[in-house]
Amino acid sequence: VASTRLLADYPTEKDAPPAGDLLAQSDAWAPLLYAAFLAEVPQLTVWPWPTVQGVLTDSTLVDDLAIFARGGLLRPAQLEPMARALPGVRYLALARLDGNEISLHEPAGSVTRNQRDHDGRDLHTNEGVVSLTTRRRVTVTLDLYDLQTGRSLWAATVRHDAKELYNPDEAQPAARDTVQAGDPYIRVEGTPQQAPSFAAVLEAACAAAVKRMQANEGDS
Repeated sequence: VASTRLLADYPTEKDAPPAGDLLAQSDAWAPLLYAAFLAEVPQLTVWPWPTVQGVLTDSTLVDDLAIFARGGLLRPAQLEPMARALPGVRYLALARLDGNEISLHEPAGSVTRNQRDHDGRDLHTNEGVVSLTTRRRVTVTLDLYDLQTGRSLWAATVRHDAKELYNPDEAQPAARDTVQAGDPYIRVEGTPQQAPSFAAVLEAACAAAVKRMQANEGDS
């Protein structure tokens, strides 16, 4: 589920569920967490979200997810209905999307100086090659509960970054023939991509969270 604090940075992709619909968010993103558990902890039997949702009432799910979305810790009394409905399940894993930041970066580009003869005089132009990149940083918090005791066993927050080259459509450098002496001629290199895929970065963040859980399983 997405944190209730996530307003300006809520995903805007066309397949992103409504910001306030916690069940729809789980429908969309829980498979990424499920895949991370299957890949990183293959020895466990993991129930996918549709199976859990089919056993529990929507009210039980929404109440618990709403607490988690606000950053709260679920208490044993709040987990008890889930534990009764899932007698064969020992642990509950919840992942919360806490951040989805997109930023544009312009690293220092290489500059070359060219000299041309124009109307009998030397014309010096500066040609700059600038590579722009967009970075998406996704922040995910993973909580693990023991349904038998109602205790929180482990929690961690991970951040995962991805970058892509970006060529703004509106960046139209001046033609070489119109460049005046001393004017910069900027050539922007990259591919016309707004930002790395949200789902791909979220999937990587979930995998990183599960890997960290595995690395610290003896510290709970």
